[in-house]
Amino acid sequence: MKSLEIGGLLIQYLNICKRKLWFYIKGLRMESRSDLVALGRIIDQQYYVRYKDEDEYSQDFIRTDFLTNTEGVVVHEVKKTDTLVEEQSWQVKYYLYVLKRRGVDIKYGILHYPEKRRKINVYLTEQDEKIIQEMLEEIQNISKMEIPPPIEPKSYCGQCAYFELCWAGEVRKNVKRKKNNNSLRR
Repeated sequence: MKSLEIGGLLIQYLNICKRKLWFYIKGLRMESRSDLVALGRIIDQQYYVRYKDEDEYSQDFIRTDFLTNTEGVVVHEVKKTDTLVEEQSWQVKYYLYVLKRRGVDIKYGILHYPEKRRKINVYLTEQDEKIIQEMLEEIQNISKMEIPPPIEPKSYCGQCAYFELCWAGEVRKNVKRKKNNNSLRR
């Protein structure tokens, strides 16, 4: 089996939900049906437009929102909400990791939350690099699974684009569907 090319989204999904990651790797892409994802794309396109030119470092499966370069490259990611800061930080750390391995002089990353007018700096440590290597291995292992990992209920399951797929036929204990967040369009 060919080795899976891993981008930042897979790192983020690994940290959010392994089951969601498995569905995504297997080609089940539910984001196109999610109003929340659509809103996130609009926010991404609306803010920081002047920086959105193609950059020399975003290649193949690495797609940063934008980069700046002043005495070292700074990776920028624009997000709709800051409810998953830790998970989003790993996505930025992964971009820093990949760029560093390509020989790019990296500085740090920034998570932007334009609607809240908030920014969070993200740094890559040696320990983070070891954790990322473990994450890459775990993603490869999940990609080889025949069936999805078991459900691990989380507080944000009801807002997930994969909610209906993931929870079909399952007993939903303490998981409530948020209305109008992921309407299925027919």
